[in-house]
Amino acid sequence: MRFKARGPLAIAIVAGCSVALAACSSSSSTSAASSSPPASSQASASGSGSGITIDLGTQQLHFPAGTKPKIAMFAGSGIAYQSAYQAELPALKAKYGISITYYDSKFDPTTQLDQIRSAIQGKQFNAFLVENYSGSSACTLLTQQAPAAGIVVSQLDNPTCDQATKPAGSEFWTPGTLNSIGAESTVTYYTSWAREAKALLGAGSHQVAVIDGPPLVAATKNMDSAMANNGITPVADVNSDYTTPTALKLTANVLQSHPGIDAIFSVGPDVTVGIVTALKQAGKKPGQVKVFEVGGAKQNAGLIQAGWLTMSVPYTPKTIIDTAVDQLILAFQGKQGPHYLDALNAGTSASPYQITGKTVGSYQFEY
Repeated sequence: MRFKARGPLAIAIVAGCSVALAACSSSSSTSAASSSPPASSQASASGSGSGITIDLGTQQLHFPAGTKPKIAMFAGSGIAYQSAYQAELPALKAKYGISITYYDSKFDPTTQLDQIRSAIQGKQFNAFLVENYSGSSACTLLTQQAPAAGIVVSQLDNPTCDQATKPAGSEFWTPGTLNSIGAESTVTYYTSWAREAKALLGAGSHQVAVIDGPPLVAATKNMDSAMANNGITPVADVNSDYTTPTALKLTANVLQSHPGIDAIFSVGPDVTVGIVTALKQAGKKPGQVKVFEVGGAKQNAGLIQAGWLTMSVPYTPKTIIDTAVDQLILAFQGKQGPHYLDALNAGTSASPYQITGKTVGSYQFEY
């Protein structure tokens, strides 16, 4: 667990920062049979009577015509977001007539790496959906070993190799994989959210705490970048496992160590519940400590209405998993889409939709 303690710092309100979205060009793709032109963010697969070719940027994979994706999905469990993933899978299986096997790592990086490795060696799948919790440790597995085994990899939220801190857009995609789906873990999204939260916090001196996620996850790195990009120096920044009990314990400890805290940034809805519970136990009143969240879960709508949660921006697990499976289906039909998609249901990566007391009644929650 990481804990960073610093002295309080006055936060000056400045103009909102912007993140440049720079297009990247991939290296030339190769296959066992022939070479192909460089991939782009709008790469396409080709289909013919004899088969389908899918472009991964670094190489091409070839499948017989009519092949359907047989998918292994690697993610976690125990929080609302992951439950939304799992709840959506039966409808996707029925819609497309495909199989999807869910591997639950419980957010443990070592467990997930072992699951991915075993699935590659088992040769039962031709497609992976991966919400990566191990950072660059999964790079070789997902960009080299999986393609070598004839597996097309789609990344959900968290990229691998060195893309975690890249802005939303084609740079967030990892060559060697089919695509990266979801803006919500990008530095663009987090920086924009923190900018909007800072404006709501107001001018003057503030003591800010951050209840973050696991150390190796892209969102965790980008939460730290978002604070720095907006001139915010937290007095405390701690790693959670995304769960409510852990967030409750961490927040209680932080409030005891820094009783002057007047703002807390939360990495997710279940974390927010733990934060608010700790605030209540500490005798705080709604709004006395402003809470800003990334997540946008229906379970916290009441916290917004009651004034405990000042602002949230959406996470969109249903849109992400729907988009990812749809893009895999299209790729196996010879209609490959872009290497990167935001997959948001409101707002943009550079201008997140603010769920506040004014908008909570009209926002369409996904989970």
